[in-house]
Amino acid sequence: MPAIAALGPDPARSDYTRADFDGVVVGRRKQLKALLQEQKSFAGVGNAYSDEILHIAGLSPLAQASTLTEDERDRLYDALRSALHDAVTARATVPIAHQKAAKTAAMRVHGRAHEACPVCGGVIHDVPGSRGGAQYCPGCQTSGVPLT
Repeated sequence: MPAIAALGPDPARSDYTRADFDGVVVGRRKQLKALLQEQKSFAGVGNAYSDEILHIAGLSPLAQASTLTEDERDRLYDALRSALHDAVTARATVPIAHQKAAKTAAMRVHGRAHEACPVCGGVIHDVPGSRGGAQYCPGCQTSGVPLT
């Protein structure tokens, strides 16, 4: 299938490395949220998990990948790996009929606009231009400044 053949590496695989990650991120002039959702770069991440990964990493969804420091790339790589590992582990025994509800319940920021952030207690916002389809926490991700 052409669509499957076009997928990039799966960052949830045990053999996914920092070199694989850096090969996608370093020097890319693309916003982090869009890059994480790019299936030819990160197969299977999608919209919801990109919000969660960026929240865990403490990075703005609108930051450019090319501007990340080494520390920020470390945090993003660790968040990518841990968010996906934790999701797979947590729902490995959940019956298929309950998978969506379990995923939704486990989200920290995605789908939780106007709720309190579970980390800092601040208010979760919608990412500008996302029409409510993406969320972030200004307190954790943008030094307390809402994105415009």
